[in-house]
Amino acid sequence: MKALLKDLREACSLKRSHGSLTEATYVASLAKRLGPTMIDGAGNLHFDRREGHSRTLFVAHTDTVATGEGANPIVYDGDWWCSAPNSTLGADDGAGIALLLHLMRNKVPGYYIFCRCEERGGDGSRYIASEHEELLEQFDRAIAFDRKGVSSVITHQGSRCCSDEFGEALAEALSTDELLYATDPTGVFTDTANFTEHISECTNISCGYEKEHSDKERLNVRHLKMLAAQIVRIDWEALPVVRSTIVEEPAYDWRGSKYWDTNWMKTSDVYDDTPLRSLATDSKDAKALTADLRYALELSESGYHDELSHLLNKEHTVKVSIDKFTDADYYIGELNSGADPWEVLDEIFWGVR
Repeated sequence: MKALLKDLREACSLKRSHGSLTEATYVASLAKRLGPTMIDGAGNLHFDRREGHSRTLFVAHTDTVATGEGANPIVYDGDWWCSAPNSTLGADDGAGIALLLHLMRNKVPGYYIFCRCEERGGDGSRYIASEHEELLEQFDRAIAFDRKGVSSVITHQGSRCCSDEFGEALAEALSTDELLYATDPTGVFTDTANFTEHISECTNISCGYEKEHSDKERLNVRHLKMLAAQIVRIDWEALPVVRSTIVEEPAYDWRGSKYWDTNWMKTSDVYDDTPLRSLATDSKDAKALTADLRYALELSESGYHDELSHLLNKEHTVKVSIDKFTDADYYIGELNSGADPWEVLDEIFWGVR
């Protein structure tokens, strides 16, 4: 696994925000080292390593949420690689890059794309979906390694992106005595979400990092190494293909699902978690809430939690009172990266309940 860790260290030791010289230099070094099949109009790197009738696409993204340019320090703490103060680790998606390079090194058949601009809304993968439809239609499955945690095989990114049959088969293939994966409908977005109109089974797999986009980001390298060992053993072509790209499915609210009931709700609690807000997506409302929430979080960093409690109580029927809150900087990072402020507020709500 020395090569895996070398690739990971190289990726995480650079501040690779989209459009930065550091990211451009890193992408150029990957291209020089590996010899891409194609560099498309958005700068995405394509590597065609298919054999026979391989119909599997592997995806990771080259940009990170970072401030500034150049070298990025890493703090090593046993099995954990951690962000340095006032920095982000960049395991989102340095871990995914390292895993794709590991698959390529072990000659796992497939088509590999290193996408640009995922953190700014997936512009790189959107370009592929728009300009290279004929390429995407050559695949039955698209696998991204760009998910926090240690157990998720994502089945929904806003709407369904892969079938339960595919997700369950992949979760079983990933699981070992030390790894336990399961289907998870709570995905938000990664590049494979832009491919669902062309590829039947699109998913995102947990890589072992947490608190991404913040200076509390960290990656469990022991988990990453176990995952790397397992993904080269999987027969990716044998995974079932069930989801139709023609049938349009409605947007999916996992908070009202059976998954939420069985995995997150405390059965002793009886409450209505419905937000008081409407589902309006007016940009002015979103901008105002983002500003209010950022201000409340900044106050919370200084130990004043009343404003944050007030915002939560405006948006939810169940009232909360915050006495201690240590994740303000993480959620400020989420807002700075363009996250939906209502989703951030809901995540905070469930974290303090």
